[in-house]
This record gives sequence, C-alpha cells and structure tokens, in this order.
Amino acid sequence: FIQTALTQVLMLSFTSRFHPFNCFRLCGAIRCSSSSVPFQQYSFQKEASSQMVAGCALFDATDTLMHLKEPVGVTYSRFAQMHGLKVEPANEMSLRFKKCFKVIKPISYSSLHLLDVGHIAKIERAWWRKVVLEVFGCADSEAFDACFADCFDHFGSGAAWIVSPDAVQTLGRLRSEGWAVGVLSNFDLRLTKVLSELGLMPSAADGLVTVPAHT
Repeated sequence: FIQTALTQVLMLSFTSRFHPFNCFRLCGAIRCSSSSVPFQQYSFQKEASSQMVAGCALFDATDTLMHLKEPVGVTYSRFAQMHGLKVEPANEMSLRFKKCFKVIKPISYSSLHLLDVGHIAKIERAWWRKVVLEVFGCADSEAFDACFADCFDHFGSGAAWIVSPDAVQTLGRLRSEGWAVGVLSNFDLRLTKVLSELGLMPSAADGLVTVPAHT
C-alpha cells in the first residue's frame, strides 16, 4: 500500500502558518474510480495555526484506502434473493453494473452548488436507484424499493468495505511526520460515514476535508 500511496500523493510546502490553499490541479497521481470524472480544482482552508506542517497528502478512497469486501454483483444478488427478486447470476450482475455505471449520465454537481446537503443527498440516492434498477433489470416495484434501500444503506456503511493493508499505519506515519492528510474522492455524501466506521476519517487537526470530485 505504501508504494501505491506515495504515487498517489500530492505534496505541498507550507510556511509556519496555514493560509487558505490556492486552488491547485490534481494530476493523474490521484485516481478517480470513474474514468468519466475528470480531475478538478479545489480549495482547502484551515484556521491559522502555529504548528509546522511538512506538507499535504491526499488519497483517493475506493481501491486505495479501502476496497469492497466482495464484488458488487455478489452483493446485489444476495439482496435480490432476500427480497424475492429474480436477477442474473452474480458475475453477470457485476458486468451489468460496470456497463450501467459508465453509460448512465453522471450527476452534474456544478449545477447543484446552491442546494443544501439534504437536497444533494436525495439527488444522489435517486441517481443510484436508477443505476441499480438498470443493473437488476427487474420491474420497478415495492420489492425493488425495499431491496434498493438495503443496498444503498449497505454500501454507505463500513460493513461493505475493508481497509487496505497498511492504510491506517501509513496515514498514522504521515501524521507523525507532520503531514496533513486528506481524502479526495468521487464517492457520494455517504463517504464520510464509511470512512468514520473504518477509522479512516481525516482528523480535524489536519485541516482537510473529504470532497466529492464530481463535475
């Protein structure tokens, strides 16, 4: 993990005090889980502090700090069976998910900047419902609603994920050496809960926030 992390880190030099970060461009060192999501420019800010900081390290979440415990298709198939829905075999579901995720138009977050978090969360949930319905290929019904709700909650919790080997140790080592550590990901608003439950949430002392890297 450490080698992967070092190739996916953005390092900045700081003076003895934190000032608002200027917008900076994230290069290909930090990957997004969807190739359709381009890298963006973001600003970060921390209140003035006398603490010396060696630099800033930003990590992607999915497939870097954490991984799914099992393929998406396996999870979907299990939940579908629990709710009496007939779907394709797990391996086919995984293939359908990859296809649907790429084909269905992503959320345009740039048009949502005036909305509050609650509204954005509803839009994200509706988008995922559309994706999952397409993957399942079943009728839109109460049974699907219940199944989707369970799936959505599952992937929005630490129960669906496993921490990458050495991730916690690496983050702790960076912090001990004076680095501010943050997470930049195109995951949705559920990421904060997932990271918290996995023990990966950036410390408030880092002065960095988890930001969705969507367009």
